Amino acid sequence: GIRGELIELNSEVWDVQAYYIAQAAVQATLLYRPQVIVFGGGVMAQEHMLKRVRDKFTALLNGYVPVPDVTEYIVTPGVSENGSATLGNFALAKKVSER
Repeated sequence: GIRGELIELNSEVWDVQAYYIAQAAVQATLLYRPQVIVFGGGVMAQEHMLKRVRDKFTALLNGYVPVPDVTEYIVTPGVSENGSATLGNFALAKKVSER
């Protein structure tokens, strides 16, 4: 494989990735009706991916069910460089240690 940062921004690879991520968001929306969907990780760290995923999500959902504004509904973590995962791991460890 090729590292994501080495793939050209106009490569169709990004559209394929965005399509599958958007499919996951549609399924989560239809099954669980979350208030917000947060996607993290290396692929979503690419600046152009969030818009691609939102656009694909909107097209796939096609107004089937109402959702909040997509810019507030599908987001990336609020802590940079995977810090949200680190904070979450510490919170989980604290919770487990208090049992």
